[in-house]
Amino acid sequence: MNLEEETNKIREKVGDDCGIGGKIKFHLVDVGVIFVDASVVPNVVNNEEDDADCTITLSSEDFMQIQ
Repeated sequence: MNLEEETNKIREKVGDDCGIGGKIKFHLVDVGVIFVDASVVPNVVNNEEDDADCTITLSSEDFMQIQ
């Protein structure tokens, strides 16, 4: 799994305003983090270790299956 590619895919899916209104972090234990800040418009998607309203911890394999 390429973290940069997967981050870009999430960024495309989220768009400018996904309407969530919060911060979500996908902690991929074997790869890194995908952070979605939907509390601001335009939404921000990056790989920073910021505080989130909800953190989902899973393997990259499981992450690939839920997309």
